[in-house]
Amino acid sequence: MDIRLNQPYSFTQLGRRANQEDSRYPDCDTPKDPQPFFVVCDGVGGNEKGEVASRTVCDAFGKALAGRDWSCPFTVRDFEQALDFAFNELQRVSTPENKGMATTLTFVAFHSNGCFIAHIGDSRVYYVRPGSGIVYRTDDHSLVNALVRAGVITEKEAETHPDRNVITRSVCVPDAEQERSAATTVNITDVRPGDYVFMCSDGVLKNLSDDMLVEILGKPASDAEKCARIAAMSVDSDDNNTAYLVSVDSVAGALPVEPQTATRIVMPAEARPAGGYTKRKKTPMGAVIAAAVVLAILIVAAVVVFSGLKGGEDKENVEKASEEKTEMPSEKQGMATAPSFKGDMQKFINDNLRYPADATKEGTVEVRFKIEEDGTTDDVEVVKGVDPAIDKEAVRLCRMMRFEPARNADGTPEEVAYSQKITFRRPAAKQPAVQPKKQGHDGSVKPQTQTQEQEQVSPEEALKRKEEQRKKREAEAERQKIEKLAGQPLQSI
Repeated sequence: MDIRLNQPYSFTQLGRRANQEDSRYPDCDTPKDPQPFFVVCDGVGGNEKGEVASRTVCDAFGKALAGRDWSCPFTVRDFEQALDFAFNELQRVSTPENKGMATTLTFVAFHSNGCFIAHIGDSRVYYVRPGSGIVYRTDDHSLVNALVRAGVITEKEAETHPDRNVITRSVCVPDAEQERSAATTVNITDVRPGDYVFMCSDGVLKNLSDDMLVEILGKPASDAEKCARIAAMSVDSDDNNTAYLVSVDSVAGALPVEPQTATRIVMPAEARPAGGYTKRKKTPMGAVIAAAVVLAILIVAAVVVFSGLKGGEDKENVEKASEEKTEMPSEKQGMATAPSFKGDMQKFINDNLRYPADATKEGTVEVRFKIEEDGTTDDVEVVKGVDPAIDKEAVRLCRMMRFEPARNADGTPEEVAYSQKITFRRPAAKQPAVQPKKQGHDGSVKPQTQTQEQEQVSPEEALKRKEEQRKKREAEAERQKIEKLAGQPLQSI
């Protein structure tokens, strides 16, 4: 598929801020003959040099994808490599003076297999088709969005919520115990002439609603005029505001692969080898072979479960996860050694497993993945799940694993399939703290109590206060849950 773009247009404005923390790539209002990918970032941190983070990440994507052949499909793996490079560049420029800097990320690339979109944080990407409306819109990684989806607050309440500037994911330099944020990606294969991609920082959205955007893009005006109108609406925003408007001129040819639009969560690799990823050959039979292996795993798992039911459950190790593994080395002729985990597998799981705060079950998750020639893991997928939150934690653990790779007869490393079982048990409940006591005048021991003069309020006021307290508790619980899932503290922008 050959996608030709019209002249892209962009703007970047201070708004009512003294410092510009937004960045973009290409860094130009009307880029000439640009490559077909675009980046908009919104720096986080204020005094922590958010502008350094946003500029570094934009430039990193420019370097990582410079000279790429866009007549080939752009895959999740390609994006993951560029994202890893951006995280590493941010680590490289990190200093004590800019510690805590972070940025949001929006990324769009047109390639031979469609339009690839990715985001981290609350900067947004719209894919708009005039006459049809919004085909796709990114879902903000923000606290208020999570609270709305959980039913704790309404969309109207989110507009004035005190934590409306708190984001749950960002591109930053994580602390030792934190993880890099994941990006949400989607590839749109149904690309048509006249389609628009609009990407922007949240400062634009202060004065621009979804309906207004659709209306503007549907008007019989030039792209330059449409972009200028949005810029004029955003110029007095209370935040920095930056945007890119890109439209499709023509689409020719067929898709190089079967059309598919899929949304994935991309976890940046935290310990990739210095040389980058190991390239692998793929054949059309790969999917058939993979399906056969998965079927075999399910059959074996059924036999194991049946045998376990007859023999009874293991009652030990209830506070930490236990692990079982089933190695599935390649069946190629001449395989000399199977892969082996680097270190103590049980200790690794016990040290790194986090029982999800929102998990509701216990059980064993079976995960299947490939061990690459460099010992890293790839294509991690859950074969037998227990609970969405638990399944996600199992995948996270397997991504962290490192192995001694399998080797053939002449000692050359080879890629192999591998299966891992990880058992989750709820941590033992903590004992409630003993309430302090005091001695009475008669020598008896009495519980410590606090007294205060009660305020006289009406029944209506009492109900109102009770409801406010409930919402605060739910918001705090949701915030803690999101921090737990994100693996890092929430960022205010």
